Amino acid sequence: MRKVSAFAVFALLHVFNHGFNLRAEEAIVIPKPLSIERTDGEFTFNAKTRILYEPRAKEASREAEYLCELLNTATGFGFRARPNVTRQAFRNAVLLTTWKADSSLGREGYELKITPENVVIRATAGAGFFYGIQTLRQLLPPEIMSSAPKSGVKWTVPAVTIRDKPRFSWRGMHLDVGRHFFTAGEVKK
Repeated sequence: MRKVSAFAVFALLHVFNHGFNLRAEEAIVIPKPLSIERTDGEFTFNAKTRILYEPRAKEASREAEYLCELLNTATGFGFRARPNVTRQAFRNAVLLTTWKADSSLGREGYELKITPENVVIRATAGAGFFYGIQTLRQLLPPEIMSSAPKSGVKWTVPAVTIRDKPRFSWRGMHLDVGRHFFTAGEVKK
């Protein structure tokens, strides 16, 4: 009996140890992207970081404003979205662009490339930019969810290249309110 118990404890420790020691290329992003490649370094947001968008992509400007709002709420840096007419990514900048975007990823797909110098989100449509921003948000420290500026936080993201698109052309869910008796307020929540 003791041998079985010792084996069970050993097996559990092995499972827990394996589960908590993720490889460097396995960033925790939900849902799991098509591909993720970890590289050396990290990008750090600061008060001088620029948020740039490609001016001819109307949806990119709206999503750049959305990104500024997300970052400003938690960081207090005061980011402003600005057009970038040169198509090049600058140092200490986040760029939303359709230039060289992979059309095989579809309207909701994106490529997020983070280097120590800059962050580039490439997409063919606004939905792709939105989902790229959501992935970037997950890579930031948890304080990004704060409703007020947080001081003393190092606003860094790991250097990665992520390519993603929806696995299915539709999304939905089944809600069985007859069996579980949810109120209208619970369903809306």
